[in-house]
Amino acid sequence: AIAPAVRLLEEHLEFGPVIVGSSAHMPVSLSNDSPVPAVIWCDLSAFPGFELKLRAQQEAEAMRAEMDAAEVSTTVTGVTGMQDDDEDAPLQLIAKRPDSAAGGENGGGEADGASSVGGVDQRLYRITV
Repeated sequence: AIAPAVRLLEEHLEFGPVIVGSSAHMPVSLSNDSPVPAVIWCDLSAFPGFELKLRAQQEAEAMRAEMDAAEVSTTVTGVTGMQDDDEDAPLQLIAKRPDSAAGGENGGGEADGASSVGGVDQRLYRITV
């Protein structure tokens, strides 16, 4: 059997100083050097200040912010690779691991977006490489 061979392309991840209330972006690149897809789970429930976005999504949001600042009324279209409900999307935010839900990977318990369990936001990302 062939196993996925996923690697992080950046050698170091360092945000440096970030002022409370501001934001910083850090590009992270994953590469799968095998012919089989890999699924990576990233649970950011304990880190409410962090989120994952695809680079195309981040760029589209920056373009929208620039347009809003310039008071230009237009619609940004044609951006591909966005986070969405498609099970084949490279980045999905789900409420909890499908394997912990009743019914297995395609069973119940999977929901879009973050959920709250015991007052704590559950933010689990599914990354397909």
